[in-house]
Amino acid sequence: MPEGVNGLMPEILEFVQQAVDSGKVFSFVNDPRSQFRVVGPDGQIQTYLGATFLPLVSQDSNLFVDEGFEWLSLIGTDGDLFSRVPLRSAARHRAQGVSLATNDSGAQLTPKDYDTLKRLVRLGKLEGANRVIQTLLLVGAIRPLNDIIEKQRWQAIVDAKVVRAGDNDYYEEVDYTNIPGHRVNTGQQWYDPDYDPILDIQAMADKMGSVTNIIVRRRLVSVLTSHPKMRMRSGSVVLDGTSLRNIPGRSNLSELNQILTLDGLPPLQIYESYFHNLQGERIPFLRDTAFVMLNTSAIDPENISVDPDLITPTSLGYVGNGTPAGQDRPGRVAFLHTILNTKAPGMWVEGTQVTLPVVRTSEDNHRVGVLNVPYKI
Repeated sequence: MPEGVNGLMPEILEFVQQAVDSGKVFSFVNDPRSQFRVVGPDGQIQTYLGATFLPLVSQDSNLFVDEGFEWLSLIGTDGDLFSRVPLRSAARHRAQGVSLATNDSGAQLTPKDYDTLKRLVRLGKLEGANRVIQTLLLVGAIRPLNDIIEKQRWQAIVDAKVVRAGDNDYYEEVDYTNIPGHRVNTGQQWYDPDYDPILDIQAMADKMGSVTNIIVRRRLVSVLTSHPKMRMRSGSVVLDGTSLRNIPGRSNLSELNQILTLDGLPPLQIYESYFHNLQGERIPFLRDTAFVMLNTSAIDPENISVDPDLITPTSLGYVGNGTPAGQDRPGRVAFLHTILNTKAPGMWVEGTQVTLPVVRTSEDNHRVGVLNVPYKI
C-alpha cells in the first residue's frame, strides 16, 4: 500500500490509485495462502478444507483440455524359452474438456466508514487506512469468491455435479464422472441396531482400493458413536460367572477413530465451515448427510510456496483459475471504485474470477467414494 508522494500524504483517490497501480491489490486478493484460510475482520478464522484436495491452479486459457496419462503396470505372462515378449500399453490417455466460468462479488463502505478512511489518509495514518482497504477487499472479494469456489469443490466431490446459478435467471449444471457404486445411499440402515455401519464403510473402501481421508460433519460422528455396534466394539469383555459377557463402552470420536484405524482406515476429519447465502443464512459447504472417502494426496497449507506446481499424479484434481474479461493474466481481480460528487460519498469493490473445479477420476482411477446417510425417519 502507498506511503505518500513527495513527502505529502496522498488524498483518497491518489491513495487508492497507488494501491492499484503498485500491484499490491492484485497480490493481496491472489495470495495463494488465502485459498486455505482467511481471518475475518472480527478475528474469526474461515478454513477451506476442499482447497487441500482441489487447489487453485492458474490456466493460460479459459477453455482447455485437461489431459494426461494414467500409468498401468500389468502382470507378466508365462511363455516358452524362445517366445516373443508381448508389448502391452503401459498407460491410458485421459482427457476432458474444461470451460471455466465467471464468479462475481461486491461490497461497499458505508458513508461513515468512507469518512473514517478519508480522515485516516489526511492525517497520514496510512497503516489504519490500509487496514480499511484490506478489510473491504476481504469482505467484498476474497471471502465471497473463496466461498463459491469451496461450495463448488464439495458439490463436485459429493454429487459429481456443480450447479451454477445467478442473476438474470442464469443456470447451468456441470456434470463430472460418476462411477457406478461410488455414491451410495445407505437408507435407514445406520439406525438399525442390528446392522453394522462398518460394513458399508469397508465395502466402499474395497471399491476404492485405498482410502487416505474420511471427511464428515459432527452429525455423522454422533450417528456412529451412538450406534450399539460401535459401542460394543469400544467396550470390554468380562467374566460373568462361567461365561464371557461384552459390556458396551462409552463410544466417542477417539474410540471411533481407533475402530477405523484398526480396520486400516484413516481417522475422521470433521469439517464444519460454512458460507452465508444471499439471505444471510449459514449454509455448510459439506452437507451433514455425506460420509466422504477420498484416495488422494493433499496440499499442506503450512508449507505451500508462493508459486507451486500443486498437481501430482496422485492428486484428486484442482480448480482451474482463468483470466477475467479485459485482463491480461490469470487470477482474481478486484476493482476499487470511489464516488465523490454526491452528498454521501463512498467506496465499493467489485471482485471477479474465472474458475471451475477439475476432478480427475475415471473408471480406472477411483479417488472418491460417498455414503449418503439420510436423516432418521
